[in-house]
Amino acid sequence: MEDNRLEQYVLGAMMVDSHCIPDVLDRLDVGAFELQMHQYIFSAIVHVYQSTGSAEPVLVAQYLKDNNNLNRIGGIVTITDMVQSIVETSNLSHVVDAVYDRWIKRKIFLVGKKIESLVQQQELSLSEMLAA
Repeated sequence: MEDNRLEQYVLGAMMVDSHCIPDVLDRLDVGAFELQMHQYIFSAIVHVYQSTGSAEPVLVAQYLKDNNNLNRIGGIVTITDMVQSIVETSNLSHVVDAVYDRWIKRKIFLVGKKIESLVQQQELSLSEMLAA
């Protein structure tokens, strides 16, 4: 599954089956989602879930609208497509693991880029690099 599709699956499953939300929240936070639109949706799902105990798509969409984010995610059609694409949620833990793995790999990549940048700054001593 393509990375974006993995994220979409997790978000759709959270709206279809709110019982899975605590398990998702044990592994992922908003930073796990690479696309900003998915971060908006995840944040909305979490807020609605914490307020109501479920993540009904209509409430998630309303929350996004109230916070001026519904158009940023592509409108109600994005929410509808995510929900309608979920046939079952029994594989959710595997998909959450894949999203988590991609998240950690992105973090490692960014650390590597920072190290590369520090090494290229020849005016820094080794102790200064390690402190950064």
